[in-house]
Formats: sequence, structure tokens, C-alpha cells
Amino acid sequence: MKWVITDSKYLTKPSKDWQPHIPTANTDPAYIEYKASKEGTVVGVAVSKVAMLTHCQALTQACNYCEGETLVNVLDFKKDMGLWHGVLTAIMNRIHTISVPYAVMKACPLSWVQRVHMNKARVALVKCRDLHWAMMAHRDQRDISLASLRMLIVADGANPWSVSSCDAFLNLFQSYGLKPEVICPCAASPEAMTVAIRRPGVPGAPLPARAILSMGGLSYGVIRVNTEDKNSALTVQDVGHVMPG
Repeated sequence: MKWVITDSKYLTKPSKDWQPHIPTANTDPAYIEYKASKEGTVVGVAVSKVAMLTHCQALTQACNYCEGETLVNVLDFKKDMGLWHGVLTAIMNRIHTISVPYAVMKACPLSWVQRVHMNKARVALVKCRDLHWAMMAHRDQRDISLASLRMLIVADGANPWSVSSCDAFLNLFQSYGLKPEVICPCAASPEAMTVAIRRPGVPGAPLPARAILSMGGLSYGVIRVNTEDKNSALTVQDVGHVMPG
């Protein structure tokens, strides 16, 4: 522990050219994040200062974060995407973050949508659960607009790309100003941080292509586009075109 005497008579006045000491980003641990292993035991993932800084810079470039934006965060701000986007990257870019606690979401499932509308938020961090809750409760609220959003980051560990949830949410809320290119599903893990994130699309440009792949073909290591039964198919986002052969 380090004790600091705050009584002014014991403190010396700092010089006019005083600068705070900023430690260099090194391999010392910045924080430790906990996760459960396959066996169910709790393990700690130590993230170094340089890894944290590098990851924040990568997210800033990928998501085009800029100073003064407003971000609405429904995720847990102590870990995963909630920590990386809602706290660390937000501080680095001087972003205004509004955190909506889970207890508030249970009482009012549309609260995050209302925050986006009221604060003209540019970014929202949600789970599939929050999309479903908003769809169930949307009839309770008429005068809302999601037109200000440029990124709706959907971070769900159980269902990383959540294709059907995003489609259903878009179909319902497109009439409330939600643009198709703003929905950005992502996959993440404590060890690898953000594994992949769909960047926001260019307004007016066609949406990235999708492929429906045959599960039977994949079991033999063959990539084949499937147009038939959806139960034996896997929908992949943003894949472009399947290479010939």
C-alpha cells in the first residue's frame, strides 16, 4: 500500500511545467481476466500493458472510433467486449460511455434503445438477448429512432455471428431508422481478445455477401454452396464468393 497525505499544509505546490508520470507499455500485467476452462475450473488470463494498448489501437482503427462520440454499453464492463470497447478503448479515444445495468434491462428491455435515441449514440454494445428483448417490447415505445447508430456491435459468446437474430432485429427496426450496414457481429475470447469483428459498411454500398454452405460437404473438407434444406446448411457472413473447385 502507498499512503498519500492529502492535507494541503503537507503538500508542496507543483511547478508550472509539471507533467504526470506515464509508465511505458511493457509486458507487466495490466489486468487479469477470469474464465472457465473446459473442465469447469476457473483460470486467469493475464493481459500485458502492451497487449492491452495494441488491442485498443487495433479496435480504434477497425471501428473508426473518434473523440466525442457516445457509446451505449449493455455488456459487462468488467470483462470481454464490454471492457475493451466500453472502458479501455473509450478512455483512449475520449468517448462518452453510457452503461445500462442488467437490472435496468430486466425492468425495461427497451432502455438501451431509448438511450441510443435520447443521446444520439453512434455506437451500441449488445448481446443477442438484448436484441430479442427489444423486439418483444418494441410495441411499448413508438417515438424512437436508431438513425444515429453507425455501429451496433453484437457480442455473444454462445452464438458468435448470430445471423438470424441480427436479421430479425433489422427487419423490425429498419422502420425506426436502423441502417443495414451498421450491424457488426463479432467473436471474442479472453485469451485472443477480439477474434473477428465485422466492420461497419459504407452507407449506400451493397451489403457483404453471404454463403449457405453444405454441412455434409464440410464434413468431407469440401466447401460447397447449399441452396436446399436449411437444417443441413451453415450460413456464413461476409465471405464474398466461393472459389471455383
